[in-house]
Amino acid sequence: FSDAAYSRDRWLRSQAAQHPEGEIPISTLLRFNKLRLLCNDEEQVADILASATSDVIVVNQGKTAVRRVHPPPTEDNSVPNSIYAKGFPTTA
Repeated sequence: FSDAAYSRDRWLRSQAAQHPEGEIPISTLLRFNKLRLLCNDEEQVADILASATSDVIVVNQGKTAVRRVHPPPTEDNSVPNSIYAKGFPTTA
């Protein structure tokens, strides 16, 4: 849900666009392999997210979905702020 990741993730944005408030169901988040490996219980994920302090996402009252607190930026500035480096030794 970071600005850079969200602006590049068409699938996640399409999921949010299906709901008037831009919410993404927690059941949809559980499709992500990394999250599913940590916890596959929708209610537990909702409780964890609801108890977390975040200025990026908020859980709805029914604890069934999350949405961004602020709309994503219209421009993706992550590429100009990134570097590509190579040639480092592979052994320390």
